Order: sequence, then C-alpha cells, then structure tokens
Amino acid sequence: MIKSILLFLFASFISLSLVKSQSIGQKLFETKDYKILFPNQFTKSIQPVLTSLGKLEMTIISYEPNSDLNDSNYVYMLMESDYPDSTIHSDKTELLDDFFQASINGAVKNVNGKLLKETKILTGGFPGRLIEIDYQNGLAVINMKMILIRNKMVMVQTITTPRKYPNLTAKNFISSFTLK
Repeated sequence: MIKSILLFLFASFISLSLVKSQSIGQKLFETKDYKILFPNQFTKSIQPVLTSLGKLEMTIISYEPNSDLNDSNYVYMLMESDYPDSTIHSDKTELLDDFFQASINGAVKNVNGKLLKETKILTGGFPGRLIEIDYQNGLAVINMKMILIRNKMVMVQTITTPRKYPNLTAKNFISSFTLK
C-alpha cells in the first residue's frame, strides 16, 4: 500500500514538473489593446499588404515549434491590420457582416481551402468570428479567431494536422487572447 502511494506521489511530482517546465517557455505579447500568450519565443514582422483600400501594414507575430518538440501544431500566429477609420469600424454594425464575410472568403481563398465552420462571437463587446478552414483537402486545419477592435482587425490562428485537431494547446493559445 505504501509503495503504491509513493509511486502515485512520484508520478504526480513528475507530471507537475513537466507542466511547470512547459509553462516556463510561454511568452507574452502585449499591445495597448490586448495580450496573448505564445507557447514559446515568437518573432515579429511588419509587411505591406496591397488591398482595395490601398497599402496597409500587417503586423505578424508567430511561433513555429521545431519538429523535434512533438508539438500538436505547426504554427501559432497573430496578425493585425489597422483599416482607415472611414472604411470600417466595430461601431458600423451595418457593415460588419459584409466585412467579415469578405475577410473569411479571402482567408479561405488565400490557402485554396474550404470553410468548415463559422461562428459569430463577441470579445469584450467587439464583434468577431471563429472559423475553421480545411487546408488543401485534409492536409491541415486552420483554426482562426477574427476580432474587429474599433478599426483594427486582429486574427489569432493555429495550423495543425486533421488527426491532431482539435487540441488543447491550440485552444489554450486562442483563448489566451484577452482585451485590456
């Protein structure tokens, strides 16, 4: 009996140590509007994007785990772009459905994918969408959360294999996005 208890305590200690060591690598990305926890050190880049509204800047924050880390996901990413306030704003409710539909259609088209699921959401009172995209007929699944914060579009996403989707690390990453 005592041997069983000691074995259980040892296993529990090992499990807690693993959980603690995994959370140590988490890195916080923060702006004046929001914060999110990446599983590990991320990279940041800013890229110009040509749109029908002209050139916009897209900030991309991403973390790609090494293949030897046995992570369930290929990539963890946050992208944001500021739109001219005169074109779209979270207060312009009459434009939101068309704006999100165009954004979703663009995301699906950009990866030659197929929309699997779409859900309307509110995050801190701001409108958004949760979507799932099949990438290239079952090669991967893109799980994305889109939020329009005033005139700033923020997209949080993970990409994983269909057999590993859904998974807890993707869920934790996307749900770690919080508004200030």
